[in-house]
Amino acid sequence: MLNYPSEATGGGNSWSTMLVLLAPVQHPLRIRLMKVKEFLDRFNEESQRIVSDIFEYSKFILHKDRKYKTIREEHIPLRAYLVRKDISPDAEIELGGEAHDFDAMVTYGVAGAEQKEIIEVVQAVPAGEHIVRQALIQGEMSVEMRIEESKQLNAFPWPIIDAIKKKHNKMYADKRVLLVSVTGEHTLEDDEIIESWIPDIQAATMLGNFSEIYLVETARYIIFKIH
Repeated sequence: MLNYPSEATGGGNSWSTMLVLLAPVQHPLRIRLMKVKEFLDRFNEESQRIVSDIFEYSKFILHKDRKYKTIREEHIPLRAYLVRKDISPDAEIELGGEAHDFDAMVTYGVAGAEQKEIIEVVQAVPAGEHIVRQALIQGEMSVEMRIEESKQLNAFPWPIIDAIKKKHNKMYADKRVLLVSVTGEHTLEDDEIIESWIPDIQAATMLGNFSEIYLVETARYIIFKIH
């Protein structure tokens, strides 16, 4: 694990945890090219709107709109990576879209030379995750749903392994950083659980044509290097 101070202040479904989860939230930006600082500032500003509106939060959790899906699956892990890797706020970031073959591209100077870093993001989720998520937000966690939730927790780290393998199957021609995100609900926000997964993930996957592969726990913005 990369050792940085934790930004989380709570656990479970407390409002403090929601604040941490939503801190970078922003609808998909129409501006595709901007400074890293602007990217982070825009997300932080928009997060206040979502946190203050329980209906918006529900739509965010349930992916009621494409923009919320993009936030959860791409932009939150991206924000975590930019902050944890201490990417310069003056670097430029271009957000990918459906017409692009990447999720983000960061451009910054190294020893007077321009360097580009292409970032690919994927979310690791167990089968049926959306059903449990919907029951949780709607207050309908029956005994059956609790059993299903337990099964999903026990499925890890295989959803992470599957996500990495599927990205390898894309056979990208260029070098990219791969971010594999997992929610705090699945890690229980516990470093020991995550670190117990890493040897199995490393044994079952390879670096391949990626330059680096990181596991991102979105609840606390912590990144763990896999390869």
